[in-house]
Amino acid sequence: MGNGRRIGVVGVFAITGVLFVLASGGVPERARAQTGPAASSSAPALVCVTGTIESAGKCVPHLPTSCAYGQHAVAGSCVDVDWEPDGTSTCKPGDATECTTQCDLGNMPSCYELAKLYAEGKGVTKDPPRAFALEEKTCKAGMRSGCASVGFRYSSGEGTPRDDGLAARWLHQACEWAEPAACGSLGILFHDGRAVTKDHARAVQLFEKACAADLGDSCYNLGQCHYDGEGTPQSFAKALQYYKKACDKQVGDGCYNAGIMTKKGQATAASEEGAFAYYKLACAYGSGVGCHNAGAGLYEGIGTTKDRPEGIKYLRKACKWGVKKSCDALSDIGETP
Repeated sequence: MGNGRRIGVVGVFAITGVLFVLASGGVPERARAQTGPAASSSAPALVCVTGTIESAGKCVPHLPTSCAYGQHAVAGSCVDVDWEPDGTSTCKPGDATECTTQCDLGNMPSCYELAKLYAEGKGVTKDPPRAFALEEKTCKAGMRSGCASVGFRYSSGEGTPRDDGLAARWLHQACEWAEPAACGSLGILFHDGRAVTKDHARAVQLFEKACAADLGDSCYNLGQCHYDGEGTPQSFAKALQYYKKACDKQVGDGCYNAGIMTKKGQATAASEEGAFAYYKLACAYGSGVGCHNAGAGLYEGIGTTKDRPEGIKYLRKACKWGVKKSCDALSDIGETP
């Protein structure tokens, strides 16, 4: 069973600094504020990238159209869009043949369904550029989901060259049309200062919109801002509130951070048992460090009954997911990773 060496818990004194990019659905990006030289009175004139415009000394997203949702601009006027012309019907999700036929007839919801199939390679050969072209088509027809997808792809560079300025433009449009996921992703750009002027307060507002629609990643990001005091006064109570909400939406890092705060007694009574419960949830929802802390708790009997064989299982999972501390701990106790 090994030499009985104590396995340390990851991250006891730090909250992770992860902001999720909803566009790619992949690995979270780290988004810490970068420090740089102070601005001088001789600073060059502000130059904003394509997709953004200058406003009050800041680069902000340029709204492509002021038309209401369900309309698009034609010859300078806003006109209603018929997404489902007579003689067409929205295809069944997953039916590539039917979706292609209906999309070719001008049925925009079918075009959007077809885009998802090309993006995921379901029933058709995976083709991100084709998916992007279809999403762009629906966006131009005034569909907010299409504009959100176009913004996501510009942000991630999937199916089209990455362009944060154009990502900001289309995410802004979709957010204005009440697409919550677009608001959350636009918040990432404002938090990081990608193509737009960094504005943590604006990022918080956007995360709030998305979190109110129960988007867990944005709830996590909102908790992070409250924990760090970015764009809003620091509040451990609100940070814990939003980490818990993210955890409820199966965001593993939300559970992990709630566990860290519970262990430290931040805005709640300190409890090893409560922390362990959050670590187990974090692991179940894909957090490697959550698996490590759950494994360490089981191996050492911290916050739970000691169960070293079960603890080793958790440590192996964490090691498999790239947590080096877990791999090292397994080696130290004479176990194979």
